[in-house]
Amino acid sequence: DVLFIAGGGEIYTQTIKIADALHISTIDIDAVGEVFFPEIPPCFTKVYDQEFSSNIDYTYSLFKKC
Repeated sequence: DVLFIAGGGEIYTQTIKIADALHISTIDIDAVGEVFFPEIPPCFTKVYDQEFSSNIDYTYSLFKKC
């Protein structure tokens, strides 16, 4: 079974410790705000990274738990 969590900052903070993998899209903009994705714990390793260029440039990254 696969479960995807799409939340806000607090939901991510509460659930990141039970995740086996993180699928992260990082949008190349300077955002203004107070809530951001939590720091990725050191128990995760980046296994894939791909950059995309379009009207909004972004990077897709896949992290797996060690």
